[in-house]
Amino acid sequence: MLLLADQIDPDAPFAGIWPRNWPVPAQALLLIISADFMRYWLHRLSHTAPVLWRLHAVHHSTDRLYWLNTSRFHPIEKIFHFTLDSLPFILMGVNPHVIGFWFVLYSVNGFFQHSNIQLRFGLLSGIFSTAELHRWHHSQNPAESNSNYANVFIIWDRLFGTYSRPTSEVGTLGLLNPEYPMGFIQQMKAPFVDDLYSHNASSQQKIND
Repeated sequence: MLLLADQIDPDAPFAGIWPRNWPVPAQALLLIISADFMRYWLHRLSHTAPVLWRLHAVHHSTDRLYWLNTSRFHPIEKIFHFTLDSLPFILMGVNPHVIGFWFVLYSVNGFFQHSNIQLRFGLLSGIFSTAELHRWHHSQNPAESNSNYANVFIIWDRLFGTYSRPTSEVGTLGLLNPEYPMGFIQQMKAPFVDDLYSHNASSQQKIND
């Protein structure tokens, strides 16, 4: 990704859109807000569009959270994400250093969100998508998991009605369908196995039959 960003010609058709003359911290903040907004909607769509949920279910298949879950995705979904929420900014000519900063922030934040530790962030959970909020998103209960889609700023969930912060403890994590495979090869095939999915469901737990 960084190599591609470094190869973009500043005079390319779309490269002039990005304010490269801004101070790097200002560019970084603009990128974080813009990319996080796009990721919110992509993530939400991954739970509501049946085709995308088939791919995203791999990420929700584990019944416990640990830091490596942040990279537990189907490769086709990662290509989809890169095409829609990273490539546009690269083509607009975002400074490679700014791209690198965003990538590191996204990765480190993901490690904390999926860590198996009890952390309380207090008022910060009203602004940022912290681990205690993201844990609810991995609940097996659709009433709890269809919420908290944001990656960095939980404000998107607050603005668009998907914020949730129950006072109780999160129950069972993972998917409702006990037949969903856990092996690597089987999960790579899972999005293309119709029997794993309900065709009339419209919530996060589309593979519950």
